[in-house]
Amino acid sequence: MKKNRLREKVRQWLCACGIFFALTAGWAQAEALDVSAYPFSLDPTPGILYAVDPEGTLTLEQVAGSSELAWQGVPSETLNLGFQSEPVWLRLPLENLSAEDRRDLILEVGYPLLDSVDFHVIRSNGGIESFLMGDLRPFEQRPIAHRHFLLPLTLQAGEGATVLVRIESTSALQLPLTLADPVSFFSADQQELIGHAFYYGLLTVLVLINLCLWMYLRQAVYLYYVLFVSSIAGFQFVFHGLPAVYLGILPSGFPDQMLLLLVPTVVLSVALFTNQFLRLERTCRWLHRLLMGTACFSLFCMVASVLLPYETSMKLSLSGVVLISLVCLVAGPYQWYRGYKAARLYTFAWACLILAALLIAMNKVGMLPRTFVTENGLQLGSALEALLLSLALADRLHREREERYRAQEQALDESRQRQLVEERLMQTALHHPLTGLPNRPFFENWFALNQQDLSPPRKIMLGIIHLSRFDEVRKTLGHRQADELLRLLVRRLARRAQGVRGLITLRDRKGQVHTLANLDDMTLAFMINTEINTHAHESIHHLVQQLVEPIEFMGMLIDVGGIAGVASYPTQGVDAPTLIQNAQIAIDMGRRNGNPVTPYHDEINPYSARRLSLAGELRKAINRNHLELYFQPKVCAADDQVIGMEALLRWNHPVHGMVSPDEFIRLAEQTGIIHPLTEWVLEEAVSKLRQLQNGGHDLAVSVNISAINLKEKRLAEMVGNILAHHGVEPGKLVLEVTETAMMDDPERGLAMLRELHALGVRLSIDDFGTGYSSLNYIKRLPVHEIKIDRSFVMEMDTARGDAIIVRTTVNMCHDLGLTVVAEGVETNSTRQTLQKMGCDYLQGYYLSRPLPFNAFLEWLEEGTVKRFAS
Repeated sequence: MKKNRLREKVRQWLCACGIFFALTAGWAQAEALDVSAYPFSLDPTPGILYAVDPEGTLTLEQVAGSSELAWQGVPSETLNLGFQSEPVWLRLPLENLSAEDRRDLILEVGYPLLDSVDFHVIRSNGGIESFLMGDLRPFEQRPIAHRHFLLPLTLQAGEGATVLVRIESTSALQLPLTLADPVSFFSADQQELIGHAFYYGLLTVLVLINLCLWMYLRQAVYLYYVLFVSSIAGFQFVFHGLPAVYLGILPSGFPDQMLLLLVPTVVLSVALFTNQFLRLERTCRWLHRLLMGTACFSLFCMVASVLLPYETSMKLSLSGVVLISLVCLVAGPYQWYRGYKAARLYTFAWACLILAALLIAMNKVGMLPRTFVTENGLQLGSALEALLLSLALADRLHREREERYRAQEQALDESRQRQLVEERLMQTALHHPLTGLPNRPFFENWFALNQQDLSPPRKIMLGIIHLSRFDEVRKTLGHRQADELLRLLVRRLARRAQGVRGLITLRDRKGQVHTLANLDDMTLAFMINTEINTHAHESIHHLVQQLVEPIEFMGMLIDVGGIAGVASYPTQGVDAPTLIQNAQIAIDMGRRNGNPVTPYHDEINPYSARRLSLAGELRKAINRNHLELYFQPKVCAADDQVIGMEALLRWNHPVHGMVSPDEFIRLAEQTGIIHPLTEWVLEEAVSKLRQLQNGGHDLAVSVNISAINLKEKRLAEMVGNILAHHGVEPGKLVLEVTETAMMDDPERGLAMLRELHALGVRLSIDDFGTGYSSLNYIKRLPVHEIKIDRSFVMEMDTARGDAIIVRTTVNMCHDLGLTVVAEGVETNSTRQTLQKMGCDYLQGYYLSRPLPFNAFLEWLEEGTVKRFAS
């Protein structure tokens, strides 16, 4: 055991001697650096040499004794080799030429991110001291607890030494060297730490201020600013090696990994802040997309920092720095050029930081040496940038406040303008544009709002006056003059309406009181409380009489006409639309009857719910054969023989009972159901006629057709098909048409009658004497008979005039070659008178009422004496 220890000591001594003699031989190649002068710091000197170990396998003995290494002089204070994986050796020969004083020195490698820094001190007496440090090694191994790699060195008077330093790192290989006495070194170091403290204190204050602003304003731009400043401060904190000093024991490689995360974090925060601060999303979409793409790239770099090697990850992150720098250099001036004033301070602020960042990036890749600017430029630039951006944010906040103030002022002004416009629109929407009176929407809205005050037992009468001739006046005078006349009429009627007792007034939004409402250009409305005015009808009559009096205008006396309709609340309507509708229906009825004032009642309403219901049920009744034909005989006046019958349509409704033909036929004409209805009647009438003929009764059947049927192109075709289907001769069918129906469209009606005549069907003019056709027109018609209207026949015995008309008609028709049928024969006296006048055929209740088919068949079976017994 002792022999082994002795053998090991001998081997170490021989190794040290070999190294000593090798270095002694090498000292002849480089002059030793004199360190006897104080104060002292290492300036560029040819005494410092470096060499690259290409294989990375050389040991201390090999480096100390090798004469084949390509030693080179350090060109400056900082040796910057960029990203290089091969180890680098430094050689620094030192000598204390002082004969009396000892010299204490500090040798510093001032880049804290180096993975491995091995110091070897070989003294002139053969002694060797080794100190192993590095970013990947425990902080406790350092002889001096410092953020950089420090070697304490003492040289006695006249003593020399050679310092060999082996450096290896995956990060950028920067070797800033400093050799100084301890007092000078630590004094300068304290000043540097004070600068760091001021820098981090400034950034901390800015972070806290903007964090508070974000919490108060909740605007993302302040949060992005906090993220940016925090990431810049974190980057500087790591870059200067401070985590190991102030954060205690850290995992191996922690600074490198933090840098790989912090650099893309800076890029991300810059992209987000720029996009938000310059409002690019709303104002410049292409820059917004470019910044969002850069932000996504920075996120990719964060993920890559965990997966890729350090050098590759750092180069990716630095490319992101270059990209965001270029984008910011474009975005600021571009927005400034476009008139966004907040971009001015932004441009200056980011110019400072971008310049510092570019210098650092170029230093990292070996394009620039390590200088004071590259070491502290980011601190200076970021501090200046932070201050300028704070001013920019303050300026932005001030401008936003001014913009909000102006926007509020503009909004208030727009609100006032909008209110004025709304009032004008409301005035226009609720008042007649010419007269200024309340219009129909105003009236209906007023009635709905005040309906509670109008509820029973209060009774109100709504009067509507229609200017019946005003449209004619407008076409005569022109619109401008007619409008002026309308204003004059309204003013006159309003003055006279004020004297009506119980008149209800309307108050508009401006507080103006109105007695009338303009429902449309030619219709005026007013309301009278019938509890106050019990003679409301007389008051309305009086107003209409005053209105129809001719008015002097432009040297002319003009009669505008007037007709009124009246509806009562609540019996004839509980809301304004219903009352107006009913009053207008009364006006329509009054126009037909020539009455100046017409009160509404349900009997005159052709638009009732019953009518709408019957329209749908009538079609169903046709399809389901719920209709029925009654037959009334036509008798020869000369011998009382039955020669034919008239088919009369009846509808026995399951709810309403027997519905009048006048009601449902008019409804069929108005709704278009008349076409299938006429076809059903013809089909049923011809079918019953066929049954009678089969039973030995040689009769003809008469069917009434409407004016609308005469306009139907396929009427003749339909009639022919029905006759052919049942095998009935066309001459046994008589189609009766009224004078009014023929005059609706004379030429078209004449053409259709000719088609039917050509078919062989007999044609008859029904209700002759009540229409407006001329004898000349009747002469042109291809008709076979004339039916004298019952209104002349029924009063013939007592009214001499009616008898003359009937006699004249019979003689005239015989002269024209037409047969004559008299309907409305209800007495034997009338029958005998018509026989004496030579009338051909008779029809009426004296002979027989209309009968259902089976009852009519029984009636036919009776003898003539029994049928007509008086």
